[in-house]
Amino acid sequence: MAGQQLDFLAGSLPNRSNPTEQTEQWRQQALNELEIVDSGAESAFDGLVQAASAICGTPIALISLIDHDRQWFKANVGLEGVKETPRCISFCTHAIKQSELFVVEDAQIDPEFSGNPLVTGDPHIRFYAGAPLRLSSGATVGTLCVIGLQPMRLDEDQRKVLCNLSKTAVHLLEGRRAERMEAKYRQEAEQISADMPIGLFATDAAGGCYYTNERWQDLYGLSLEESLGNGWTETIHPEDRSAVFAEWIQAAKEQRQFQKTFRLLRHDGSVIHVQSQAKAQRDDAGTTTHFLGFVQDVTTEVALNAEILFQANHDHLTGLFNRRAFEICLSQCVTQLREAEGPDHALLYIDLDQFKIVNDTVGHAAGDRLLVEVAGLLKPFQSHQASLARLGGDEFALLLPNCNVTRAEETAQLIIETFEVFRFQARNQQFRVGVSIGVVPLQEQNLRPNAVMQAADTSCFIAKERGRNRWHTWVEGNVDTMRRNQAMRWVTRLQSAMDEERLVLHAQKIVPLDPAANTSLRAELLLRLREVDGSLVMPGAFLPPAERFQLVTRLDQWVLEKTITMLGELNSLDRISHIALNVSGQSVVDASFLRTVDQLLSQASPEISRRLCFEITETSVITSVTSAVTFISMVRNHGATVAIDDFGAGSASFSTLKSLQMTHLKIDGQFVTGVIDDPLDNVVVRSFVDAAAVIGLTTVAEFVESASVLERLREIGLDYAQGYFLHSPEPFEAVLAEATGNGALS
Repeated sequence: MAGQQLDFLAGSLPNRSNPTEQTEQWRQQALNELEIVDSGAESAFDGLVQAASAICGTPIALISLIDHDRQWFKANVGLEGVKETPRCISFCTHAIKQSELFVVEDAQIDPEFSGNPLVTGDPHIRFYAGAPLRLSSGATVGTLCVIGLQPMRLDEDQRKVLCNLSKTAVHLLEGRRAERMEAKYRQEAEQISADMPIGLFATDAAGGCYYTNERWQDLYGLSLEESLGNGWTETIHPEDRSAVFAEWIQAAKEQRQFQKTFRLLRHDGSVIHVQSQAKAQRDDAGTTTHFLGFVQDVTTEVALNAEILFQANHDHLTGLFNRRAFEICLSQCVTQLREAEGPDHALLYIDLDQFKIVNDTVGHAAGDRLLVEVAGLLKPFQSHQASLARLGGDEFALLLPNCNVTRAEETAQLIIETFEVFRFQARNQQFRVGVSIGVVPLQEQNLRPNAVMQAADTSCFIAKERGRNRWHTWVEGNVDTMRRNQAMRWVTRLQSAMDEERLVLHAQKIVPLDPAANTSLRAELLLRLREVDGSLVMPGAFLPPAERFQLVTRLDQWVLEKTITMLGELNSLDRISHIALNVSGQSVVDASFLRTVDQLLSQASPEISRRLCFEITETSVITSVTSAVTFISMVRNHGATVAIDDFGAGSASFSTLKSLQMTHLKIDGQFVTGVIDDPLDNVVVRSFVDAAAVIGLTTVAEFVESASVLERLREIGLDYAQGYFLHSPEPFEAVLAEATGNGALS
């Protein structure tokens, strides 16, 4: 009977089975996972139905799998040419709902099946016995059934055999699925292995390859045939080969994982860096049977790490070692001295002379180019073992291993001579750049790197103090060295005071000599340093070291910022007329300080700016008239006034005063104190006052210590005076509070 005929008969019989939806979905999923429906014939399944037919004595035997809307026959005896029938008329649909063998001894008299088309028509079924195919998961996917065309009954043995055959069919189904899944996984694994971005390999216990994937072959530059056996070892870079073999042997001996980064020299001459890992596989006795591992290309990572390491240890501008790397080299050198007696070493600390002039004159870009050229001039003095570094700014260092003091001093002199003939060109200008060098012999075994660097800095500074463009050798206990160290200790104290906000502003009033003059506050600010114990240190102790070590500009900036802040906190400035701030010569010529002052005055209100007076010493003006003119012009544009301080102490002429936009002239105290007893001082003060009147400057006398001096100054015609006779300096806050009425501070 053809399948089409059975399909036609299916339309007249409703589906009496009504499995729950959830159970049906689970069952259907289990069937789908077997991946067997619509597969070809298989002898193992065919043998089962043949055995069932023979044992039960039925003309028809089937392995029937229940799909969505059909029953499909995996194995078939007696219904040749028929592959499936509609599920709605199948006996097996009822059998899969049973836990045991399902039997219909005479379908014609069974009310459930008497009207079934398969009973009333072809093949005229009278007998049916179906054993459920229940998988290990519990899902029933079909039956192994026998069908008779006459009523019949199975004996107990036949029933048992039929049930056992169904269990065998289940084993075949699940075994088939396991084999297919294994084959599928194997295929997927092989595909994954082929597509992996890392190379996979397997070797025997001796290290001979018996498996490599395509990526491994690509990395090593070998074909599959070339990759097998020990041929791969020849691809390891000759310089790395012994280290790789040694690590492989050691890892196997210690029963640990092999891991190594090395280079491959491929047949085409290219070199790549790879990282390889392998793990030994052992049998139950602990004997190594083979190795499984992988290899990956890390060329980019190695190059990147090398670049990161280079950047971490080298100055980005000159390419020389940076301070960090140099200090490591110095530490290693000092350690060698401690551990064993050996030859002496030496350190040269090199500082450029007048580098700031280049920066301020032609700009920082030109300054950077100068540093690069300086590095080029120093490199010839760097032997294979020597370490040359840029420590920062315009400071360089050269560590000379196996070098005694004499040779180090000779090297320092050669460097100085090299720079004597060097000229730096920028913006059509030519600059002569010298160097000052501190020479530090490294001979003692108890040296500390920090102490060596401090000694080098001290020696270099002494060389600068002695006229620049020379070298100075460190000698423990040298008077100059002790003086320098004492000053450096002051710098440390000063830096700590700034960091810990222990700077204090005091103020000394400037008094008008005309009784009818405005009485609003006029004062000069004076800086103090408060020690940790609360005591105050006068500026005479810390300002010289601050100037020597270029910290005074930071102090000047702090005073200006603090003054602007305090004036800005006042409710009213009506009782404030003139607040004088001292500006050092270093600050006047510092372009960055000028920019900072310009910015601070721009941010401050005009009411504050016009009450500020910047006092510049006569010596500062003489040292750099151009810088002084620039600074004075800038602050005057903001409405501030400018005083030339300590006038008469230097050699400035009255013509110099005429060329500057000064507003006040403060006469040096040495002339003021002798104005009564010394006729020359009296004449000098009078001449200063007369000249100032002609130019239009307001005059101020310093160091007024007595009533008689004050009266003489009033007779001469000075405008203002200050000194301890008139007012002892006190905290600026108190002076402001008094001037504004005690409590006007917000």
